[in-house]
Amino acid sequence: MKELVVNPYKDVNWKNQYKANLHTHANRWATGHSELDPHEIIDLYHAHGYKILAITEHLAFVWPWEKFGRSAENLGMLAIKGAELFNYLHQTLCLFETITRTADNDVIDIYDAYDEMEINGASGILAHPRYPLYLEKYDLNWYIETYTKYPCLFGMEVFNPKYQEAETWWDKILSILMPQRPVWGVAGHDTHIIANEFDKNHTIIMADRLSETSVRYAMENGHMYFLNGETPRDVVIKNIHVDKDKGSIDITAENTQRIEWITKNGRVIEVGNSFSYKHNDALDRYIRIRAVGDNNIAYSQPFGFIDIG
Repeated sequence: MKELVVNPYKDVNWKNQYKANLHTHANRWATGHSELDPHEIIDLYHAHGYKILAITEHLAFVWPWEKFGRSAENLGMLAIKGAELFNYLHQTLCLFETITRTADNDVIDIYDAYDEMEINGASGILAHPRYPLYLEKYDLNWYIETYTKYPCLFGMEVFNPKYQEAETWWDKILSILMPQRPVWGVAGHDTHIIANEFDKNHTIIMADRLSETSVRYAMENGHMYFLNGETPRDVVIKNIHVDKDKGSIDITAENTQRIEWITKNGRVIEVGNSFSYKHNDALDRYIRIRAVGDNNIAYSQPFGFIDIG
C-alpha cells in the first residue's frame, strides 16, 4: 500500500496565481548578452502580464531595478534579485541573495559557488541541463550528488526554448531522489533574442501575496506549475485536491484535452481527472500531472510516496 508523503500543493491558495519568469537577460549596455537594456526588458514583461521577474544576467546581478528607472512596486510586480553563474561550468540561476564567486576564473569547481550560496542564504535552479556542452560533462550521478548535497538548489529548468527540453532528464532524477529529495520543475525563457525566446513558456507561482517572503516560500516548497507551448497558453490548473482517506488526487483544469499521470522514468500510467494511489501497483516513488491542451501543456510538481506494506 502507498502512503502520500510529499504534497507540493498542501494548503495552496489556488486563487493567487502569479505569472513568472525566472531566467532572462537584459544587459546590452554591459555584456551584449541581450537585445534590450534592463528598463526595456522590465517594460516588455510588464506589458505581457508577468507579475514576477528575475533578471539573471551572465556573471552579474542587475539589481535593483531603481538603478534603471523602474519600480517593481509601482508596476505591480515582484523583482527577484538574480544572476546566471558561470560560462563553462554548469550554469545556475542564483536567486534572492548575491555571491562573489560568479565567473569561471573565481572558482576551482562549481561547488565553491554552491557553498557560498548555502552560506549566504541564496536559492538556486540548475539551468538548461540538456545544454550540449553538459551532455558528456555532467552525468546523472552528478545531478543526484549535487541535489543531495545542496538543499539551496530547489529546482530544475525543465523547458528552455534555446535548448533540448529536459522533461525526460527530470524524470530520471525524480526516479532516484523522490520522495526524500524533491526537485521542483520550472520553465524559463533564457531571453537573449526576443523573437526566438521571449514568452515561449511560463511558470505559475501560487503565493499568499506578491511579496519576496511569500513568493520565495512558494517557490522553495513547490507551490508552482509551469506551461510550455504556443500562445495563447490557455491551460489553467484551477485546483489539485488530495483526499488521504480515499487515497486519491483530483485535478480541476480548464482548456484541456486529456490529463496524464506520470510516474517513474516518465511512464504514463493513467489518464483522467482522478488518480487513486493507495493500491496502485503501477505507481513508483512519485506521480506528476501533465494537463494537455490544444497547443500547450501544463505540468504539475511531483507528489511523493512510500510503501507501507
